[in-house]
Amino acid sequence: RDANADIQFDLADEDFVFPAEHIKAEILFHCASSFGGEDEIGIAQNLKVNTNSALMVVRLALKLGCSQLIYAGTLSSDPDFDSAGYSSYGLSKALAEQQYGWLLRRIGISFCSLRFTGLYDTFGQCIRHQSWFGRTVTSAAKGAKLNLPEASAKRNFLHVDDAAHMLLLAATRQIVGVFNALHPHTITMLEFVS
Repeated sequence: RDANADIQFDLADEDFVFPAEHIKAEILFHCASSFGGEDEIGIAQNLKVNTNSALMVVRLALKLGCSQLIYAGTLSSDPDFDSAGYSSYGLSKALAEQQYGWLLRRIGISFCSLRFTGLYDTFGQCIRHQSWFGRTVTSAAKGAKLNLPEASAKRNFLHVDDAAHMLLLAATRQIVGVFNALHPHTITMLEFVS
């Protein structure tokens, strides 16, 4: 969506103007997502941005002459990930994976989805979709006590640089399929912030 980008692309924009013929790419890395809530507006937003945009993204890959589409999926799309069931975010990304796999196979573009877990970074960008990171950083900055449940379930966290490295490896090794992409160690939130 950057005005200075060679290709301006908004997944929510149904009137997307495709780039000029001379702009080409071998690989399309798709790392954008909507993180809407579980209310009616959030569910509609997630389905529109994460799921319904798949055909437009495939058309872009075709227009650019791509041979691969590498997708930053989510572990929340694994039906066994959360005993409470899918969130609209996880469901919308799972539906997108199904569309990409089916559509891209038909036109000869390979598809790989890496289902990432909780991503974090050292610049604070992750707080946009993981608000508890923001609460943790704010509490630490103020020297305030942070109350987290000690008995919280273990979770998996992956640094965004490691996620980017995995995406590049999937492209260079021409990996095809849907894979859970995890850190080798799981920890509780309390351990993570300690």
